[in-house]
Amino acid sequence: MPITPSTPPSTPETTAPLVTALSAAECWALIEQGEMGRIALVDPTGDPEVFPVNYLSRKRIVYIRTANDSKLRHIRSHPAVALEIDGADGALRWSVLVRGIARQVTSDEELRESGAASLRTATPTPTRYVIRIEPTAVSGRRFRESDRPTHDAPGPRDTRPRRPEPTRPHPIPHLPPFSR
Repeated sequence: MPITPSTPPSTPETTAPLVTALSAAECWALIEQGEMGRIALVDPTGDPEVFPVNYLSRKRIVYIRTANDSKLRHIRSHPAVALEIDGADGALRWSVLVRGIARQVTSDEELRESGAASLRTATPTPTRYVIRIEPTAVSGRRFRESDRPTHDAPGPRDTRPRRPEPTRPHPIPHLPPFSR
């Protein structure tokens, strides 16, 4: 009797579509459990810059601690920012993007209520200032990790002629010695 391979049991990770959009509620649940992301800013010359940051979320506002550095200077001239947060749930990956308006928090009351004053950061630089991001849009997606090898992924086009791949030499069959 021939043996047929059994079908592995299906799980949400194996049956999920390749990419699914997350609802706003799902995005906020992921934002609230995270602590590290990347903030994208526009510098005074109009060039984009991205910085890793520790953050916390309270009442759908995102707070970031920072030093008196380029992040604060950039926000003063261009307050529109984006914060990207990525993570994983088993074999599923997710990415959330918060777009919004950033400003420096100056109210002691807001610092206390938000908990941002106790936000821990990974940087050794003293971070005495807090930035508040008030979201204008939140979006996200969840996707399965690709099991396709990376060499199949499209890359930059190389138009130079390629040398043929080297092949292993075949051994020369043994011949008897020549007679003199």
